[in-house]
Amino acid sequence: MYKFSFARKETVTSHHRVLLPAAGVNTALNFQPVGGGKAAINGDFEYYRREGMLDRAPA
Repeated sequence: MYKFSFARKETVTSHHRVLLPAAGVNTALNFQPVGGGKAAINGDFEYYRREGMLDRAPA
C-alpha cells in the first residue's frame, strides 16, 4: 500500500485554538494495487468551501 499525506499551508484554527496536522486537518490518500493496472483508493479530504468543491449528496 502506498500512503500520502498533505498538510495544509494555512494555519487551521477552531474556537481561536491552532489545530495541528495530527488532529486530522490534512489530506491523506491511500493506494493499494489490486492487479491489472488498477488500484483501490481511499482517503480523507479536508477543504474549505471557498476552494471550489461543491456540496453534493453521495452517488
